[in-house]
Amino acid sequence: MTKYFLSIVIGITISSAVYLPILFTEQARKFELGLKHGFINGKHYAAEKLKSEMKSPQKGVQYKVIYSVKTTDVVVYKTNGIKTIGVIE
Repeated sequence: MTKYFLSIVIGITISSAVYLPILFTEQARKFELGLKHGFINGKHYAAEKLKSEMKSPQKGVQYKVIYSVKTTDVVVYKTNGIKTIGVIE
C-alpha cells in the first residue's frame, strides 16, 4: 500500500514539475495577446467615433497618417491653412 501511495506522490510531483513552467509561459502569452487585442479594439473604437464627427479629406489633399487599424486610417490634413483630423476607410 505504501509503495502505491509513494508512486502516486512521485508521479504527481514529476508531472507538476514539468507542467507548471509550461502553464506560466502560456499564461504570460495569453495575457500579452489579450492586451494587444484591447489596444487594437480601443483604436478602432476611437476611429469609428471620429468618423461620425469628422469629415474625410477630399481627393488630392495631402495628409499624414496618425495611426491605422485594419482598413481605417486616422489622418491629419490641411484645409485653408487649418489642420483637421479625418478618417479614411
